[in-house]
Amino acid sequence: MMKRFWDKNGDTIKKVFWNKYGITLLVFFFIFVFFSEHNLISRWKNSREIHRLENEIEYYENQIRKDKKEIKKIQSGNDRLEKYGREKFYLKKEGEDIFIIEEENE
Repeated sequence: MMKRFWDKNGDTIKKVFWNKYGITLLVFFFIFVFFSEHNLISRWKNSREIHRLENEIEYYENQIRKDKKEIKKIQSGNDRLEKYGREKFYLKKEGEDIFIIEEENE
């Protein structure tokens, strides 16, 4: 019974897809899916790029928040500003000597 159904409908399917309209539709389908400017491969690459850029945006937003906190700490007083300058930029007062000690990584 199943074989008769398939044979009966199989001929119909063959007639639909193997006439000039069906072949034309298949050709256009493959052109748009694989060879057009907006094909599936470029959409997939663009999707990956968007995801990477969204992660990058999140990273930089977190960095901005951390830097704003650091700026507030530094601006809270001259003592902290002086400490920050000494630690990060090796600034010194007149008459002082600075010794930089680097630790060896094992």
